Amino acid sequence: MKVAVLSDTHLREGQRLPGPVQHIVDHVDLVVHAGDLISEYPFAELREQGRFVAVRGNCDWDLTLPEKMVVQCQELKIGLVHGYQFRSAQQMCAAFDEDVRLIVFGHSHIPRVQRVHLEEEAQECVLFNPGSPTQRRRQPHASMGLLKVDGSEFEVEHIYFED
Repeated sequence: MKVAVLSDTHLREGQRLPGPVQHIVDHVDLVVHAGDLISEYPFAELREQGRFVAVRGNCDWDLTLPEKMVVQCQELKIGLVHGYQFRSAQQMCAAFDEDVRLIVFGHSHIPRVQRVHLEEEAQECVLFNPGSPTQRRRQPHASMGLLKVDGSEFEVEHIYFED
Protein backbone atom coordinates (compact mmCIF):
# COMPACT_ATOMS: atom_id res chain seq x y z
CA MET A 1 0.00 0.00 0.00
CA LYS A 2 1.29 3.46 -0.89
CA VAL A 3 0.24 6.54 1.07
CA ALA A 4 0.98 10.17 0.18
CA VAL A 5 1.75 12.16 3.32
CA LEU A 6 1.02 15.89 3.28
CA SER A 7 0.90 18.74 5.73
CA ASP A 8 0.80 22.51 5.67
CA THR A 9 -0.44 22.92 2.10
CA HIS A 10 -2.17 26.23 2.96
CA LEU A 11 -4.15 26.15 -0.29
CA ARG A 12 -7.08 28.50 -0.75
CA GLU A 13 -10.08 27.67 -2.92
CA GLY A 14 -9.06 27.71 -6.57
CA GLN A 15 -5.40 26.89 -5.83
CA ARG A 16 -3.96 23.53 -6.82
CA LEU A 17 -1.24 21.25 -5.57
CA PRO A 18 2.08 21.61 -7.40
CA GLY A 19 2.30 19.30 -10.44
CA PRO A 20 4.81 16.79 -9.00
CA VAL A 21 2.74 16.47 -5.82
CA GLN A 22 -0.50 15.99 -7.75
CA HIS A 23 1.16 13.29 -9.85
CA ILE A 24 2.09 11.32 -6.73
CA VAL A 25 -1.32 11.89 -5.12
CA ASP A 26 -2.99 10.51 -8.26
CA HIS A 27 -1.03 7.25 -7.99
CA VAL A 28 -1.38 6.26 -4.33
CA ASP A 29 -3.98 4.30 -2.38
CA LEU A 30 -4.53 6.96 0.29
CA VAL A 31 -3.61 10.56 1.13
CA VAL A 32 -3.18 11.59 4.78
CA HIS A 33 -2.95 15.29 5.61
CA ALA A 34 -1.63 16.52 8.97
CA GLY A 35 -3.45 19.86 8.97
CA ASP A 36 -3.30 23.42 7.72
CA LEU A 37 -5.22 22.61 4.57
CA ILE A 38 -6.99 26.02 4.78
CA SER A 39 -9.52 24.73 2.21
CA GLU A 40 -10.71 21.20 1.48
CA TYR A 41 -11.39 22.24 -2.12
CA PRO A 42 -8.22 20.72 -3.66
CA PHE A 43 -8.99 17.41 -1.94
CA ALA A 44 -12.77 17.11 -2.54
CA GLU A 45 -12.50 14.45 -5.26
CA LEU A 46 -10.09 12.35 -3.19
CA ARG A 47 -12.46 12.56 -0.20
CA GLU A 48 -15.39 11.43 -2.38
CA GLN A 49 -13.30 8.44 -3.51
CA GLY A 50 -12.56 7.56 0.14
CA ARG A 51 -8.84 8.17 -0.44
CA PHE A 52 -8.32 11.22 1.81
CA VAL A 53 -8.20 11.79 5.56
CA ALA A 54 -7.12 14.92 7.41
CA VAL A 55 -6.90 16.52 10.82
CA ARG A 56 -7.29 20.18 11.72
CA GLY A 57 -4.26 22.42 11.96
CA ASN A 58 -3.92 25.72 13.80
CA CYS A 59 -4.84 27.64 10.60
CA ASP A 60 -7.94 25.56 9.75
CA TRP A 61 -10.46 27.80 11.52
CA ASP A 62 -13.37 27.12 9.16
CA LEU A 63 -12.94 23.37 8.77
CA THR A 64 -14.74 20.80 10.88
CA LEU A 65 -11.93 18.27 11.13
CA PRO A 66 -10.83 16.29 14.19
CA GLU A 67 -7.72 17.41 16.08
CA LYS A 68 -6.29 13.92 15.92
CA MET A 69 -7.19 10.49 14.60
CA VAL A 70 -5.88 6.99 14.16
CA VAL A 71 -5.74 5.73 10.58
CA GLN A 72 -5.58 2.00 9.90
CA CYS A 73 -3.45 1.02 6.90
CA GLN A 74 -3.42 -2.75 6.60
CA GLU A 75 -2.11 -3.86 10.02
CA LEU A 76 -0.40 -0.53 10.80
CA LYS A 77 -2.02 2.06 13.06
CA ILE A 78 -0.96 5.61 12.25
CA GLY A 79 -1.53 8.55 14.56
CA LEU A 80 -2.39 11.73 12.65
CA VAL A 81 -2.14 15.14 14.32
CA HIS A 82 -0.99 18.63 13.38
CA GLY A 83 1.37 18.81 16.35
CA TYR A 84 1.22 22.44 17.47
CA GLN A 85 -0.27 21.27 20.77
CA PHE A 86 2.86 19.39 21.88
CA ARG A 87 6.15 20.55 23.34
CA SER A 88 8.01 17.24 23.01
CA ALA A 89 8.13 14.02 21.06
CA GLN A 90 7.22 12.09 24.21
CA GLN A 91 4.04 14.18 24.64
CA MET A 92 3.06 13.52 21.05
CA CYS A 93 3.55 9.76 21.45
CA ALA A 94 1.59 9.76 24.71
CA ALA A 95 -1.37 11.55 23.06
CA PHE A 96 -2.54 8.37 21.36
CA ASP A 97 -4.23 5.70 23.47
CA GLU A 98 -4.05 3.08 20.77
CA ASP A 99 -0.94 1.17 19.80
CA VAL A 100 0.39 3.47 17.06
CA ARG A 101 3.86 2.84 15.65
CA LEU A 102 3.93 5.87 13.38
CA ILE A 103 2.76 9.41 14.07
CA VAL A 104 2.40 11.82 11.16
CA PHE A 105 2.47 15.49 12.13
CA GLY A 106 3.16 18.89 10.62
CA HIS A 107 3.09 22.52 11.78
CA SER A 108 6.79 23.40 11.49
CA HIS A 109 7.07 22.91 7.68
CA ILE A 110 10.38 21.15 8.45
CA PRO A 111 10.80 17.59 7.12
CA ARG A 112 11.75 15.27 9.97
CA VAL A 113 11.95 11.62 10.96
CA GLN A 114 12.51 10.83 14.62
CA ARG A 115 12.49 7.49 16.37
CA VAL A 116 11.25 7.63 19.96
CA HIS A 117 11.82 4.70 22.31
CA LEU A 118 8.84 4.25 24.62
CA GLU A 119 10.32 2.53 27.66
CA GLU A 120 7.04 1.77 29.40
CA GLU A 121 5.78 -0.13 26.33
CA ALA A 122 9.24 -1.42 25.30
CA GLN A 123 8.63 -0.34 21.74
CA GLU A 124 9.52 2.38 19.27
CA CYS A 125 7.35 5.11 17.81
CA VAL A 126 8.38 6.89 14.61
CA LEU A 127 7.46 10.56 14.24
CA PHE A 128 7.26 11.75 10.64
CA ASN A 129 6.81 15.33 9.44
CA PRO A 130 6.56 15.54 5.64
CA GLY A 131 7.35 19.27 5.52
CA SER A 132 5.30 21.43 3.16
CA PRO A 133 4.87 21.09 -0.60
CA THR A 134 3.81 24.73 -0.99
CA GLN A 135 5.52 26.80 1.74
CA ARG A 136 9.04 25.57 2.33
CA ARG A 137 9.87 28.52 4.61
CA ARG A 138 13.56 28.31 5.50
CA GLN A 139 14.04 24.85 3.98
CA PRO A 140 16.06 24.39 0.78
CA HIS A 141 13.22 22.51 -0.95
CA ALA A 142 9.48 21.96 -0.77
CA SER A 143 8.63 18.44 0.39
CA MET A 144 6.06 15.78 1.05
CA GLY A 145 6.20 12.21 2.29
CA LEU A 146 5.61 8.77 0.91
CA LEU A 147 4.67 5.88 3.17
CA LYS A 148 4.89 2.27 1.99
CA VAL A 149 2.99 -0.25 4.09
CA ASP A 150 3.25 -4.03 3.88
CA GLY A 151 1.14 -5.63 6.60
CA SER A 152 2.48 -4.17 9.84
CA GLU A 153 5.84 -3.18 8.34
CA PHE A 154 6.36 0.31 6.95
CA GLU A 155 8.89 2.61 5.36
CA VAL A 156 8.73 6.41 5.17
CA GLU A 157 10.65 8.73 2.89
CA HIS A 158 10.72 12.40 2.04
CA ILE A 159 10.27 13.55 -1.52
CA TYR A 160 11.90 16.91 -2.28
CA PHE A 161 11.25 19.16 -5.25
CA GLU A 162 11.53 22.75 -6.34
CA ASP A 163 8.54 24.89 -5.39
